[in-house]
Amino acid sequence: MSSPEANLNALASDFDPSYLRGTTLGRYELLVLIGKGGMASVWVARDTSGKHTQPVAIKVIREELAREPKARTMFLVEGAVVAGIRHQHVVRVFEVSQSNGILYMVMEWVEGAALHALISEANKRRAIPAEHAVRLIADTAGGLHAAHEMKDQKGVPRNLVHCDMSPQNILVGLDGTVKLVDFGVASTVGRLGADGAPFVRGKVGYMSPEQTRAEVLDRRSDIFSLGIVLFELTTGFRLFRGKDSRHTIELVRQARIPRPTQIMNGYPKELEAVVLKALQRDLALRFQSAEEFKNALEQYLRNERIVVPPAGVGGLVKRVLGGRIEHHRNLIREAVAALDAGPEARARWLAEPQAPPPKDAGTSTTTTTGTVSPSPVPRPSLPPPPPPPKRPFMSRSQLNWTLWLMFMAAGTVFAWWLH
Repeated sequence: MSSPEANLNALASDFDPSYLRGTTLGRYELLVLIGKGGMASVWVARDTSGKHTQPVAIKVIREELAREPKARTMFLVEGAVVAGIRHQHVVRVFEVSQSNGILYMVMEWVEGAALHALISEANKRRAIPAEHAVRLIADTAGGLHAAHEMKDQKGVPRNLVHCDMSPQNILVGLDGTVKLVDFGVASTVGRLGADGAPFVRGKVGYMSPEQTRAEVLDRRSDIFSLGIVLFELTTGFRLFRGKDSRHTIELVRQARIPRPTQIMNGYPKELEAVVLKALQRDLALRFQSAEEFKNALEQYLRNERIVVPPAGVGGLVKRVLGGRIEHHRNLIREAVAALDAGPEARARWLAEPQAPPPKDAGTSTTTTTGTVSPSPVPRPSLPPPPPPPKRPFMSRSQLNWTLWLMFMAAGTVFAWWLH
């Protein structure tokens, strides 16, 4: 009999959730598919009861996985975890429910894109400005600290660890707001798997060294992962990307972490110090909390007299991904119009496949929940380290000493020959 893990891996292959379009789950009507991954699809939906006047995002777990106890538990735990966090930089979960055997999670709709899509598209033009990158990560660290500080109903700290800090799980809205999402693989300190071993989940290129070793994690693991994202945003290079997952894990564990100033001219030394502290493999030398990390980034902006308003971040999103966002707006308007026009219009709408996003928006799939399996961000890997400087065969003092000895030896030989 196959294990639950094997079943989950087998089910993680591509699937087509388009049959759900127009489906009503509870009081919500699914309008537009905005992302899908091995575990779930993500939709823009409307609340037919009028309680939520704005669209909402709904994550729908695959029906096959809903019957897997392990996957079902992960989904329910994620909903419970995020619903308990109240912070401007963490996406809100309104409810987790079930309808006709379909398990779903209702969240706030963030009109914008995941950071990985922003990186991918911006990289085709020019890199994200450093000050915007710092602002994005500082805000993310604020939301992460709120998650780390979360307490249960009795006021006992839950010691939550996100375990999947990556550009796919950071949303950036058109209003410039940053939201941390997707706690689907989050765990608590000391939480073990069914076999008694710690969980090892997440994207290998953004794992902490202790995470790759399946050690018991604390909040400092997330800080290392967020430091990787900051390094990538501010240098333009992926820090850990090997030939395959095994090679990438080895890089995370022991590869030399270069100083950003060594690979990028003009990189601010103060910012470099922050990046390198977040990326310390020694837990004691790393930032001890996400709040400490955030404060260091805020201090850097103050020292440089840099102010990055939300409108500036939102303007960046609009410039880079405006076409994709407008495409989603049009799809939502068309869906609402068709569903409100009667059975015939609804049937015509359902018979037509959802229009794909514009080609100039890139090939990666964006989402408001970070649950898709996107194409890799086309950031280049780190360049090979510069060759060590060529050292002379001997120093000037050694050369002078050698010449003196040779002269003395020659004089001795000549004197002996004369005698």
